[in-house]
Amino acid sequence: MKKLLLATSALVASAGMAAADLELTGSANMGVTYVDDEFDSEDVLDNLGDTTDGELALQYEIDLNVVGSGTTDSGLTFGASIDLDASIDRDSGNQNGLNEDFDPEVFISGNFGTLTVGNLDPATDGLGISDIGFDELGTTTTDLDDVAEYGKVVGSANMNYEYAFGDFAALVSAHTVTEDYGVALTYAPGNYSVALGYDYDDVNDDESYTLSGGATFGAFAVEATYTNYDIADDDGNSYGLLGSYEVGALTLSATVGDSDEYDDTAYGVGAAYDLGGGASLAGAVGSVNDQTVADLGVNFTF
Repeated sequence: MKKLLLATSALVASAGMAAADLELTGSANMGVTYVDDEFDSEDVLDNLGDTTDGELALQYEIDLNVVGSGTTDSGLTFGASIDLDASIDRDSGNQNGLNEDFDPEVFISGNFGTLTVGNLDPATDGLGISDIGFDELGTTTTDLDDVAEYGKVVGSANMNYEYAFGDFAALVSAHTVTEDYGVALTYAPGNYSVALGYDYDDVNDDESYTLSGGATFGAFAVEATYTNYDIADDDGNSYGLLGSYEVGALTLSATVGDSDEYDDTAYGVGAAYDLGGGASLAGAVGSVNDQTVADLGVNFTF
């Protein structure tokens, strides 16, 4: 993380302002992904990086976040952020440019909670199970957790309100134009957590209910999620389960997901090794949409 303190005389002289910070944070990854029979190829290795005609492909992604924040003399905190993201298009092998909308967000926080406006995720987006692999194991169109969490998010949001008290937290999302809304309630005492969420899309009259939770028992951890959805008059259910075991710097994981939307159960096993300094080596292998999938690469945070 690189941190720049902007404490100019103009800022200090501003009414009610104690200090302002500007932070640049980010993450990146690089590696190789594999999807069985996704493309026609007589020689997979010859097509490394040319994913229009091969099963094996290079993958990289860069996510930079610019965050400005400050605190008033009365104790209110405020801030804004934008994302600068770039990655490779696995279908073409070409580079995707910077994110055009930059996901702008502005927030203010105090004893009343936190109010955020901008290009936001609905309240239920944070519910579900963790990914495995170095870059979300799956095909070009469907990740393993997409199967496990299908129907979880049906709406959109440009305003979120969050309030936490003790082990409880409540998050309410809404979109002032589309009139979508959602809510997520979380209870996390110690090594356990449980969350209940509801999301609604007013335009299409879609809705979903999600229940998720997790627990840690020493080196073992487990996560589970269940969603009941009604999308385009299609009712269904989806679920996912993940278990992990940590020994030293190595974490081993196994996960399974299924949904009425998909014909086949998705599953996979993965491993991640903490290299220190914000870097980790990770990989996974499994089956998604009845296709063998695998990845191996390095993740960085800075």
